[in-house]
Amino acid sequence: GWDFVTGGKLGNRGSHWKQGDGVLLILLVVVFFGGAVGFFYFKSENPRKNLAILKSVQGNLFYPLKPEKGLTDLLNNSYILVYFSAHWCGPCRAFTPELVNYYKTKKRCENFEVVFVSRDSDSQAMMSYAIETGMPWLAIKFKAISASAISTFAGPGIPCLALLNRKGELISHSYVGTTYKGPHYVLEELNRRLK
Repeated sequence: GWDFVTGGKLGNRGSHWKQGDGVLLILLVVVFFGGAVGFFYFKSENPRKNLAILKSVQGNLFYPLKPEKGLTDLLNNSYILVYFSAHWCGPCRAFTPELVNYYKTKKRCENFEVVFVSRDSDSQAMMSYAIETGMPWLAIKFKAISASAISTFAGPGIPCLALLNRKGELISHSYVGTTYKGPHYVLEELNRRLK
């Protein structure tokens, strides 16, 4: 066999590499990196799956500031922003007021909706955060988050925005590959599309 560490042939004794270990190492590297790349890129390749996820959460949506307000079909909107955020997250608390202002300014004349997906530890923290920041958009009921596939659109950190169209195509995300571009990056893309 070949020793990938020293670059020479393996001896019969004393070597910690056995024949076939190099192939196993290469396979593990491909699976690991392929999985990591797949985690960040598979979403845009599955619009039907994304659409099914958006449809599946429809029954668990509500307006935190106006729970009595009737719902319309989420997919009546041209664009959907899925917003992952939490009360305990300082950067989230800094960004959320910006998103509230953006929503209030643009929503009057534009066809998009925001769906808040809480990363808090309980529904009380979620509701407190939504009310404290004046979130005027939809949220997924806390108890329904873990049972849904909505986290498919999440990145490894928050605040995180995912922008989809009504066909389920992922248009923009706070993460590009493994690089965090942030929520402003996504809003810039939505702005380009709303013009």
